[in-house]
Amino acid sequence: MTRKKKPTKKYKPRNEFRYNINAKHPNYIFEVDEKNDAWRAIGITHEEKTFGIKNAPLKVNPKKTDKRKSYMRNGVVNGTHYDYSKKTMKNMQFSREDLPNVKAKIRNAKKNRKKTTKK
Repeated sequence: MTRKKKPTKKYKPRNEFRYNINAKHPNYIFEVDEKNDAWRAIGITHEEKTFGIKNAPLKVNPKKTDKRKSYMRNGVVNGTHYDYSKKTMKNMQFSREDLPNVKAKIRNAKKNRKKTTKK
């Protein structure tokens, strides 16, 4: 009698900043599906609005050397590994004050992804 294998997770969690070549902005990558080459990320920008939609302000700029005001884009950026730099950005990290907002955005993005895949 053979046992059924447990299904493996499609998306694997990541915790890294990479430069988005198309958007020319850094992105925080939180999920990667290597089989289908799908990367999910949150965009980081200095603009208050993107495409007419307000961005969520961050209390501290994730780039340690940059003192300008930064924002977290609404929505999730979907892409492939070709859209991002090969190396991670080492000098970027979310502050403790911003982590609850970032984690909430990731949690909501995962919920929305699961809702759309069930339909």
